[in-house]
Amino acid sequence: MKSILYLLLLLPLYPFAQFHTDRLLDLDSHMYSKQTEFGVSEYRGHPFLNDEWREVIVKKTNGTEVQIAKSKLDIWKQRLFIINKGQEIIVNNSEIGALSYGSNDGSPSTFIKTEIDGTTTYAEILKKGQIALYKTYHKKFNNRTKNKDSNGYNSPAIPAFSSTKSSLYISISGESPVAIRRSKKGLEKALPPYLKKSIKTLLKKTNPNLKNDDELIAFLDILEKEMP
Repeated sequence: MKSILYLLLLLPLYPFAQFHTDRLLDLDSHMYSKQTEFGVSEYRGHPFLNDEWREVIVKKTNGTEVQIAKSKLDIWKQRLFIINKGQEIIVNNSEIGALSYGSNDGSPSTFIKTEIDGTTTYAEILKKGQIALYKTYHKKFNNRTKNKDSNGYNSPAIPAFSSTKSSLYISISGESPVAIRRSKKGLEKALPPYLKKSIKTLLKKTNPNLKNDDELIAFLDILEKEMP
């Protein structure tokens, strides 16, 4: 009986026990204040996609799913932070296959872990199907402590994270994702030759605003129907 009660007490900890972590750390004291990672003690901004902690369902590479109450996606180094018993943990990327966010605290979205340009990246799925569309997010960290002013003199500068930047990638029939630019010429260049004629015809007919995700997705849905 005692052993059964002991197991029941462990059940709430089970999801977190499934992960092997790279290391335990305290964000404020390690990532942003210590000189071990940045070489500076003061900074601006943060490396995360969102300011707030969000609930996420982690789809593991072994096929199981784990629901995490608080998580943040680091788009500077492409890694997932979660909170377990008051501590921030970096989850080992090798155990993650995809991340699914609900709509209760933001727009619903799914990120897959994939290789793009030789780098492990979390890419948001904008469209599935024969023509798949992905969006990646990234930030840079500028650790300069001095800037030159207009007169050529050094002036103090506080190291900072850049604003969030995004890139689009397209995959045809499961092939490796290819970067695309948000222009008609950029779209034509990214897609295979056998679709060139259909692309030009549909672009003239629909005249989509390719800088708008919804219009781009709608255009690709139509184009997919033209595929053999």
